[in-house]
Amino acid sequence: MSEPLRIWDTRTGKLTLELKLSDGPKHGSAGGQFAVAPNGMILATHAYDKIVMHQLVSGTRIATLPLQTTGYISEFAFSPDGDLLASIT
Repeated sequence: MSEPLRIWDTRTGKLTLELKLSDGPKHGSAGGQFAVAPNGMILATHAYDKIVMHQLVSGTRIATLPLQTTGYISEFAFSPDGDLLASIT
């Protein structure tokens, strides 16, 4: 079982959120590379065969996108306005 992705408040040192990304099948990978939107409100990462986006305050999954490849994602990046997400394998 993989470790959760942890979000910390850098001002207080307090753990604010743990995202468990291993709710998918027992093959493939989850977690790894991720990106935070410029507004600091959305996190994108991958879980098995999908890109997942979470709202960082609540941890709620807000979008699931297909990977468009069978490979491991090596990088994510949001556009400066946060409207686009790029990924590369």
